[in-house]
Amino acid sequence: LSHDTGKANQLTFSNKSILDSIDLGMSRYLTHRTPDRHRMRDWLIFPPDYHPDSSRRYPVVVYLAENPHQPQTQRWSDEWNPQLLAAQGYLVLAPNPRGVTSFGRDWTDPVLGDWSGAPVQDVLLALDTLRREPFVDTSRIALLGDEYGGAMAYWLLAEAPALFRTAVVSNGLFNLESWYGQTGDVALLDFELGGPYWAPAADSLYRVHSPHRQVGRWQAPMLFVHDASDPTIPEGESRQAFQAAQLRGLPSRYLLIPATSGGLAEPKVHRRVMDEVFAWLDRYLR
Repeated sequence: LSHDTGKANQLTFSNKSILDSIDLGMSRYLTHRTPDRHRMRDWLIFPPDYHPDSSRRYPVVVYLAENPHQPQTQRWSDEWNPQLLAAQGYLVLAPNPRGVTSFGRDWTDPVLGDWSGAPVQDVLLALDTLRREPFVDTSRIALLGDEYGGAMAYWLLAEAPALFRTAVVSNGLFNLESWYGQTGDVALLDFELGGPYWAPAADSLYRVHSPHRQVGRWQAPMLFVHDASDPTIPEGESRQAFQAAQLRGLPSRYLLIPATSGGLAEPKVHRRVMDEVFAWLDRYLR
């Protein structure tokens, strides 16, 4: 980065020959104002064949990040990669709702004690903004969430059940009380929800924000993926959610990645899982 001009100059060219042979989708900020006048900045990734002069309308996949404080950026992920989704012909919305860092404490702190409140409304607001674009097929929208993003997918399915055609959830938080009793990551819930679920100050927050209490409003088909190599999210969370969908009579499928496989980051495993995910999305969005 030039101190004088502010212009960036690329110094390394790792995998240039490979990247030159790949069509990547254009990405841009999607910005809008929340009702309380905060400026929200989301990423929108276009399919590689998108052209602004075309009348084509694209289905949408909303990608929800794994941590309540993880901002969506243009980083390259070897697990859930927005460019891979866009390459299948989908617009990918990567929202930055209340709770994520990088936008100041006024944006980060409101998620504390309000996991399924303001952040969910922020994602719906981002979708409302996107749906006004002429290149969006508003009748074909899906969710894809990982860990906390999986919990957010569950909340969104309950909050706006008619809006989403389907959801893909990977290692999603489902029952916050059972998760607290099995994970080594209890410090996260102690910080976010004010203590263990039996603490008087936290009891009502667990009841309000645990996704398992909102199953009765689910309507969409769901694909559940669980990577058993993840030490923080026990498989029981995904199993409970899958059984709930089955008992609700919703079309659903469960895909378990054994811990011995190397997990989702292992290339062969990743390819197989992505094939399953793309086939599921195509079934409900094409």
